Amino acid sequence: MKKRTESFFGLHFDFHATKTTREIGKTFKYEWISELLETVKPDYVQCDAKGHPGITSYPSAYGTSAPDMCIDIMQAWREITKKYGVALFAHYSGVYDVEAIENHPKWAVIDKNGVLDKDHTSVFSPYKDEKMLPQLKELAGKYGLDGAWVDGDCWGCRLDFSAWAQEAFEEKYGRKLCYEQDKKLYLDFCREGYWAYVRHFIEEMRKEYPQFQVTSNWATSTYSPYVGADLPLEFLSGDLTWVEAIDNGARFETRFLAQNKLPWDIMSWAFVHWSVKTCGAKIYKPAVELMQEAAHTLALGGGVQLYFMQSPKSGLANRDVIHVSKAVSDFCREREAYCHKKELVKETVLLFSTKDYYDEIDEVMFTARKAYMEDYRLSNNVLLENGYCTLFSIAEKGEALDGFKTVVVTNAGLFTPDEITRVLEFAETGGNVVITGDKSCLVFANALSIEAKEKEACRFVLESQERFLECKSELCLLDSKAFDCVEKAFYTYEAYYDNDDEGFVSIGRKRVGKGQITFVPFAIGNTYADRKPVVLRDFVRKAVGISPTVEIANSHLVDVVMSKEADKTFVHLINNGGRHSSPTPAVFDEIVPLHDLQISIASEKAPKKITLRPSGEDVPFTWVDGKIKLALKKLPIYEILEILQQSDAKATFFIGGCWADDNVECLRAIHNNG
Repeated sequence: MKKRTESFFGLHFDFHATKTTREIGKTFKYEWISELLETVKPDYVQCDAKGHPGITSYPSAYGTSAPDMCIDIMQAWREITKKYGVALFAHYSGVYDVEAIENHPKWAVIDKNGVLDKDHTSVFSPYKDEKMLPQLKELAGKYGLDGAWVDGDCWGCRLDFSAWAQEAFEEKYGRKLCYEQDKKLYLDFCREGYWAYVRHFIEEMRKEYPQFQVTSNWATSTYSPYVGADLPLEFLSGDLTWVEAIDNGARFETRFLAQNKLPWDIMSWAFVHWSVKTCGAKIYKPAVELMQEAAHTLALGGGVQLYFMQSPKSGLANRDVIHVSKAVSDFCREREAYCHKKELVKETVLLFSTKDYYDEIDEVMFTARKAYMEDYRLSNNVLLENGYCTLFSIAEKGEALDGFKTVVVTNAGLFTPDEITRVLEFAETGGNVVITGDKSCLVFANALSIEAKEKEACRFVLESQERFLECKSELCLLDSKAFDCVEKAFYTYEAYYDNDDEGFVSIGRKRVGKGQITFVPFAIGNTYADRKPVVLRDFVRKAVGISPTVEIANSHLVDVVMSKEADKTFVHLINNGGRHSSPTPAVFDEIVPLHDLQISIASEKAPKKITLRPSGEDVPFTWVDGKIKLALKKLPIYEILEILQQSDAKATFFIGGCWADDNVECLRAIHNNG
């Protein structure tokens, strides 16, 4: 069976057993699960072991197990998965463990007011050694599981004033904690305490069970950005939100996991709740909806998981699990060879500042999406909707920016001098830099000795082709004389038509060495938000100042990702239309296809051949003046253009399945093909 680091498609089941969960395994559907594994052929399955209540759904020798078990379902899952050569992982709740605190109150997080947290354990406490590790070793040893997916972890971590935490602080710094004085130091200390806990349980498992692969849910993602390279994680994984899963996660978390350079996968919830407030009855998603979510993960090179609720009694909730899993698995497998673990092509990169993220979320340990993170996420969305192929990079890692065409800096104000210098050097050597947001503009204006001052949030008007958008945002007012090219915005509609009103710089562009730097003095992402105004979308295209590598003339609904392998380039095209952005629970089984897309791809050489994947159809194209031109008749959900390169190409046209290397041969090809 495959190791998790080699896996591509998996299934996840859990039910978070409680003390009142009864008759576990009473009607366990061995035949259904066998049919599921035989039909879908997943690389791995994750099944319930212990959820957030802290009660195991199998008979554990450590902690509390659910009452009234009819069979040992963990043993049943292991026997079936082993028969079909499918790896088995445990769904296991880590930091979030109610039962552990009920029986061991001293293991709990204590808040700064001295109140015991009834849900979340302290990462400094003996919990990890006295309950968590014994149970993980039980799963690895007694049941022979292949690994664990630790849930409720980084997002369950809380600022901790327990005796365990304060004693660890005193031991490290040689003095007692004075929180008013030590606040920033203590926040960093508690976050590092979480990462030490992750290192500890993985390394301890590895000593005794080296083949047992463990990950912590959403580790090193936007939930818990991490700069170091010292974590023993072998793979990364996380689950999308079950509403707004694409705009809120699939376009975003994929890029954050991909920049970590480890194997990774994303889990899609295969159901939604009737009510986001009451979390009542569940509505199962049709396969088409899950395919669209999965497409974003596939294009970035990740693996896919589907999450279905696990029935305590029967294992599978219903037979539709088999049908939906099969359809989505087939969709993914057809594209696996053209996407999984491929090297991503550099075009546009958004710099991320962990300092700004953690500074803003303050006493929240992880997972807070406040203004900075939301602006970053939504800036990515507006760039994607302009056709740019985006990737992410954490500024503090100091990774090389060469190879990218454009660096985008969103609204951050805590960049170090070295980080600022790296961005300016990128421009000086020929790169295109776009600085957005009042904070970032002030920082980089000061670095370039441009006169600038902050202005509190106010209303203003943007114009694009005589269309207007009224906005509200903090501003950085910039000296227009400092720029080679300037666009203006105005505080009112009337001022736009008043020749005496100077307005303010909305786009300021200047040459820096061989490249250029452009200032946009407000937060474009938070302005774009979920309304997605077309005026701002078009304004951002103008602000970036250069065309994307792949241009689609007649649609803004296509997300583009590029990857490569050997002499092939893959252009991933995702139909991002449909009802996925609804803020209320939405399920849908129809995505309207996009038709007759006119596509232009910048390429120094003419390709040898272009093939549409997964269908295998040859795609007619022309190559003129460094541009591949082609038409895609239909984009249902996710298609891939496989471009086969050639070393010394003379070809200028590919028509009717024929490659012609001059105009005479081109005419002959046209004639021969009627």
